[in-house]
Amino acid sequence: MATSDSPKSIAATRTLQVAKAGAASQVLQYIFSDDFSSGDLSKTENGFTWGDGFRVDPSTDNPRSGTHSIKVTYQAEADRPDTDAFSERSFDLGSLYTTVAMEFDIYTPDGTEPWGGAKYLHRHDGGSNNNKLFRLWGSSSKTGAAPNNYSSREKVGASTWASYDGGFPVVTGESRARMELSGTGSGAIGGGGEDQYFPLYTAPYGEWVTIRFEMKMPTQVWPTASDTDGYMRVYKNGVFQKERLLANYEPEVGYDHAWQQGYIMGYANSGFLDETILFIDNFKVWGVLK
Repeated sequence: MATSDSPKSIAATRTLQVAKAGAASQVLQYIFSDDFSSGDLSKTENGFTWGDGFRVDPSTDNPRSGTHSIKVTYQAEADRPDTDAFSERSFDLGSLYTTVAMEFDIYTPDGTEPWGGAKYLHRHDGGSNNNKLFRLWGSSSKTGAAPNNYSSREKVGASTWASYDGGFPVVTGESRARMELSGTGSGAIGGGGEDQYFPLYTAPYGEWVTIRFEMKMPTQVWPTASDTDGYMRVYKNGVFQKERLLANYEPEVGYDHAWQQGYIMGYANSGFLDETILFIDNFKVWGVLK
């Protein structure tokens, strides 16, 4: 049965203040939280609903708090038809939001866990090797070839990549929210180079880490990227890590200029040699309605 009660650790009236450096703060209203203690993904609150999923399900194996977390299982290379691995759970915020903050705890295995699975090894496997953490876009009803593929053109999210020490995961923000001032391309926030990353872990694997992403859609097409009021900010264990600008959006009529649909995890494009199991707990979302 669906339930609308929120975990005791976060009151339904709680707000969150966020701001781009040097700018006025915004007050984000509480949308949703789930500690998965219900043992399923039927909870709905303030319009938020969980959607379809694949190998991302509640489990009692490794909760950070309460009785459950969600278990993310990536198949071994020998058990799948290609080198990618896929585990994903979709969601709908219920409305369009121009600013969204999303926080969750994530556990990456060291390979000695009692429930099995290998140590997380993010490989360089040729081509794209980003392993997705989450994605957000606008209305799923607006699809089709460019320039009408609104959902993909205003997509924002984050992924882990293999760092230069042989597989240690680092995180970067990625966006198609009109990063360029002209043209229709897309790219990682802030451009290329190691500076766009921050380490997901500075401690050994086998520990929980809390990460929060704060994202604000630009309010207009700004004359230069440095003028924009759009951004993505990332925190790890409550400590600010990086800020990247969302420089512009498409001015055409019909674009959402806001976010509603999304998913957590997704394709692990590096693939895994052996079955690899991650966990997510204490998922929370705040936002500003369009």
